[in-house]
Amino acid sequence: MFAFLREWIQEIVILLVLATFIDLALPNSSLKKYVDYTVGLILLLLLLTPVLKLINSELDVSTRLASAEQHSGRAMVTAVEPLSDKSAWLAYNLVLEARVAQLAEEIDIIQSATATVTVDQNSASPSYGNPTTIELTVALRKPLAESDSGEQIRRQLSDKLRTTYGLETIQVRIHIKR
Repeated sequence: MFAFLREWIQEIVILLVLATFIDLALPNSSLKKYVDYTVGLILLLLLLTPVLKLINSELDVSTRLASAEQHSGRAMVTAVEPLSDKSAWLAYNLVLEARVAQLAEEIDIIQSATATVTVDQNSASPSYGNPTTIELTVALRKPLAESDSGEQIRRQLSDKLRTTYGLETIQVRIHIKR
């Protein structure tokens, strides 16, 4: 590390001495500004050398972990699995649930909504990737009248979800918090 730092500083000093010598040797002409510009670019690249080496160096994590395991005498986790299909489906479900809740909250009387969505994960199915069931729990801004069972809200939500996702009304369950 210190050898690299010493070598790097030597290169900078050599370039600055060389640039000063060239600057003094050239007369004041239009060529001088191009030489100064070129020397400035070379100096900038030389100053960025440690950053470029850090970016270009490959970190061999498995070798470092193996040496740490050997040194400490304890096993460490060495395998990192890539994202699985399960993770992708989970992320897709979360996005769908957020979108369904947002669609429900677009109705004026609904204050908040939470959704649980089941997605068809069978790749042979014609509805692959589509929601198969939606369970929606909504909280209203104001309480319903005693005589009102909330059927109008359920129908409105069912119609909105059916047109958005192409679902049958049987696939949508709506619960209203009282």
